[in-house]
Amino acid sequence: MSRNPTIGRFGQIGQVGQVSQVGQIGRAGRVDVVAVRLVLAMAGIVSATGLAGLVYLGLHWAG
Repeated sequence: MSRNPTIGRFGQIGQVGQVSQVGQIGRAGRVDVVAVRLVLAMAGIVSATGLAGLVYLGLHWAG
């Protein structure tokens, strides 16, 4: 286990990307936060629209 209380408290949240707003922001800059928000937004859209949304996005990007 890590002795850093912040890492110990957040655990696997770092893999999801929320820690990047706290920890990695000093190293990677604001692009990290923007990328995380974009990924979360896309994940929300895909989960909300389901497979139809995925197909639509695929056709939209391909066309």
